[in-house]
Amino acid sequence: MRFGFLITLMIWNMQGELLILFPPTSASDWSCPSIEMVISRPAELINLGFSLKDNVIIDTLHMFEHRLNEIGDILWDAFLAIRSGENVYSLAFKFFREAFKPERNLKKDDLLNFLKSKFGYHEQVVVKQYFIEEKK
Repeated sequence: MRFGFLITLMIWNMQGELLILFPPTSASDWSCPSIEMVISRPAELINLGFSLKDNVIIDTLHMFEHRLNEIGDILWDAFLAIRSGENVYSLAFKFFREAFKPERNLKKDDLLNFLKSKFGYHEQVVVKQYFIEEKK
């Protein structure tokens, strides 16, 4: 039980750090942080044993869904840099599977459209594979 609480706390901490970098209401002097700065925040937690799991990535993208056209690319590049070494198709499948979970109850399609734009031709294969697995 204590371990689960710690994981939840670390996720909130990471999302809080990202909210500091990408405030919901940008000040007039706000400038988009560098990818290095974005990577450094989760990297501190990863050094403590936290891993950047699919649900955390999708939760974070969902949290910023209304700003994906503005900051989505830098978040995406940071997440992929942290998860480097993984196959693009594998990531596409994992992320779509996480985003399609019914409990997410997505009201808008911004997140799914963002994922689709990032995976190009993999998207059709991933969605087809997802629905094949769901029937099992």
